[in-house]
Amino acid sequence: MIFEILSRTSLKTLGRCALVCKDWNRMVYESSFMHAFHQRTKTISGFFIQSSLWGKPFSEFISNYSMQDSDSKLSLDFLPKHVNIEAATKQGILFCVKVLDTKILGIPEYYVCKPSTKEWHEIPIPKTRYFTKRLAMVVLRSQPLHYKIARFFRTQVLLQNVQLQNVQQS
Repeated sequence: MIFEILSRTSLKTLGRCALVCKDWNRMVYESSFMHAFHQRTKTISGFFIQSSLWGKPFSEFISNYSMQDSDSKLSLDFLPKHVNIEAATKQGILFCVKVLDTKILGIPEYYVCKPSTKEWHEIPIPKTRYFTKRLAMVVLRSQPLHYKIARFFRTQVLLQNVQLQNVQQS
């Protein structure tokens, strides 16, 4: 009975229920439970593998569960071509950059997207003084989408620096 109830709840509630007792915690990590949960809630779980094909970036989604739905076959085909995934969040939001074939030669274009809904936004080009070494992203709120992007760079004196970009979309 608990198996049936928990396999129909939200992911957030499931995480809380796993803390109730050891038996429930053990149950929610069993492969049979996870398979039932993903089928009943239509939750998409997996990861993107990114590589280069003939010098152009290529991404492919690998599902954690062998689901036959077309919904579980995510792609980045809805974005402008040839984007690199620079950062990802646990909510399924990706931060991508397009360097090849940009409007202004050499200046990258930045996109934030959610592959499960095929929503995307081009974000403003940050005013930078140094070359970006790493990027990170965190979602602060889902409705409306509000996130922060951190850009890590090195100055000429080799100190690690961080620049935060606060973005809110309605």
